[in-house]
Amino acid sequence: MNQDRTPGEGKYAQIEREQRWLLPSVPEEAVFRAEITDRYFEGTTLRLRKVTSGTKTTLKLTQKVRIDEDQPEVIKITNLYLTSPEFALLSRLPTLTILKHRFSYEERQSMFAVDSFDGRHRGLVLAEIEIGRYDQRGLGPSSALAEVTDDNRYSGGFLAAASDDQLAKIFSQLTN
Repeated sequence: MNQDRTPGEGKYAQIEREQRWLLPSVPEEAVFRAEITDRYFEGTTLRLRKVTSGTKTTLKLTQKVRIDEDQPEVIKITNLYLTSPEFALLSRLPTLTILKHRFSYEERQSMFAVDSFDGRHRGLVLAEIEIGRYDQRGLGPSSALAEVTDDNRYSGGFLAAASDDQLAKIFSQLTN
């Protein structure tokens, strides 16, 4: 099959660059923003997301394509916003699910998104911040246990598919 379009390319794909940190817990000053359900289609670059914030719900299908497979920090992202019937239709397909609560947290004039995971990922807390394509990485929250930007194990797709043994290794960092 000869494709004239490459996933992650085209006028709607945007560069996204994030820096991430592992936290021991959600900072006390963090403000709750939303409940998020991410459903990853195994073996693809696609994620189905439901974000509920108060009475507002956002439904979207996202494609995330790494520019360099070994560099989780930079991706090309394309979002497609869905209606409830479209979301319900896609929700029937098998997926790997992550549940989390998103908070916002400001420290040193930087606004971080902090995700507290539920379900089989309960206890995992990650902070992230979007940075410009050519910006230097900055400091993370003062409570950070480690910067995990370059560690693929802390990407959503990996976490969704992680085995119990893989998750146990990730959680061991919380106690070391």
